Amino acid sequence: MKVLYSFLIIFILFKISIAIEENRGHFECGYLGETACKSDNRCKYLPFVSCCKKQQFFCVNDDGSGCLNQDLSCMKEQSTGDIYEIWSTCKPTYNMEYYKTPNSSCESLHCPNNECEWVESRPCYGTSCCPRIPVCKSSTSSSSSGSSSGGNPCDNVHCPKGFCCQVQSGGLAVCVPKSGDPCDDVLCPPHHYCRVYNGKAVCTDKIWPPPPPPPKWCKSDAQCPPYQQCIHNRCVPSIEPPTPPPHHGLCNGTRCPINYHCQYWNGLAVCVKDAFPQCEYTQCPPDYYCVIVDYKETCVKKHIPPSFPTCDDIICPPFYYCTQSQETGRPICVRELDPESCEHTECPLGYNCTILNGLITCIAKPISPTCRLVDCPIGKRCVDTPKGPLCIPSHPSDLCPLVHCPPGYHCTQVGPNAVCIRNYPPQPPPHCITCQDLPCSQVGLQCIMLPRNCSVLEPNCCQFIPTCFAPPSNNSTTSSTPTNPPTPTNAPNNCGGTCVAGEICISQTGTCQSLCNFVLCPPNSSCSIQNGQPHCQ
Repeated sequence: MKVLYSFLIIFILFKISIAIEENRGHFECGYLGETACKSDNRCKYLPFVSCCKKQQFFCVNDDGSGCLNQDLSCMKEQSTGDIYEIWSTCKPTYNMEYYKTPNSSCESLHCPNNECEWVESRPCYGTSCCPRIPVCKSSTSSSSSGSSSGGNPCDNVHCPKGFCCQVQSGGLAVCVPKSGDPCDDVLCPPHHYCRVYNGKAVCTDKIWPPPPPPPKWCKSDAQCPPYQQCIHNRCVPSIEPPTPPPHHGLCNGTRCPINYHCQYWNGLAVCVKDAFPQCEYTQCPPDYYCVIVDYKETCVKKHIPPSFPTCDDIICPPFYYCTQSQETGRPICVRELDPESCEHTECPLGYNCTILNGLITCIAKPISPTCRLVDCPIGKRCVDTPKGPLCIPSHPSDLCPLVHCPPGYHCTQVGPNAVCIRNYPPQPPPHCITCQDLPCSQVGLQCIMLPRNCSVLEPNCCQFIPTCFAPPSNNSTTSSTPTNPPTPTNAPNNCGGTCVAGEICISQTGTCQSLCNFVLCPPNSSCSIQNGQPHCQ
């Protein structure tokens, strides 16, 4: 009994293997696209080269050997007429046919007076499948009397599909494209239709019913399909979106793909591509370019970047970030602040919390429509409350008792507003380092004390900081001896009391140097002294 079961299992496996082989043999990979071909283990996606040096990939059936190399065979694509070299055991079969390479010779042609020459194949020459071919040369006497002597040179020329042989000047046989529609004799696979692309017949996915192809050339809108217009001798979709006719119920049961709509055309419900505005045919003046605005082509001026520095050129100190100043448009560094800080701040009645100049600030609310009808006494103003309008002091001398700042902040009255300032931990009087604390001289450098723009909100800021720099050459040092010297500032005794605002004394040489000599500005900007301080602009 066990032996019988074993034979039965072997027989079933044998039948399964035969069925697999039969399915493999009947399945046609040529219908698959690239993605489907690569995902099917029955198929291979292989490249082949045509006589015109064009590499084309084909989906072929795997013969089970891994598609090994084989002797050369030539195949012709029926829809295009292109001839390909095939060196693989796996050959493309869909829309392909075997092509017999011409093997005639001058001896086999028996040309009159032995006037024979070898010419290049048409339309392309260069591979083993498209070698040079012999043709008979027509003599002067024979060419004048037609083809009565020696026969027609085209008798020995085999042109690809879509081409025909013509005898041109000099008696040469040349393959030229046939006149008429290349799709006339093309049979496409299911769910595909033939269209002419670059003069060749190509099978593409079908959008049923297929949209009518627009004419290649037009002189007026009357030569274009519905909802298209003639621009630059080409039919393009109209700017205004098409409105299908209200009658004809053919489109009621027609579903079109995305970006297509159904329209009645020549008795058919046709899916045509939606009309979108196109900048392709819009010519704008110099320094302008075309964009689509409100469904219309619009010429807008090109953006010209500013000549002054931007935040890309600025490196802000720690806990600061760069932003464009609303007043000047130039980059400025402001202190980083939690944007949710106002959520932890309580302002007095009639005031709003906002981030002003990088600081948490309570400012007065604008007058509401309700308060416009209320006349408050002098020195008071109207605010809205849950119980109605209320008159409160216009500018209290101290808002801080009514302000609750976030943790780590304290309130300071600044003009009519209350400002929450970050608390600084109590510190002993700061020890600001001097040139004596820097080893500038040990490395061959000089030291100067540069002023620092300290804010009143930074109580521990050092007014001057020491800086090491390379000593200037004799040509670059400038001794300032003005005719009418202004009031000297920061002038040590060894400089003779001649340094002015915006200059600093070099103690080792006893000369005055501009502070701009020690400032490196971003590209496309220069340093200038303003109010005694260097500024890049």
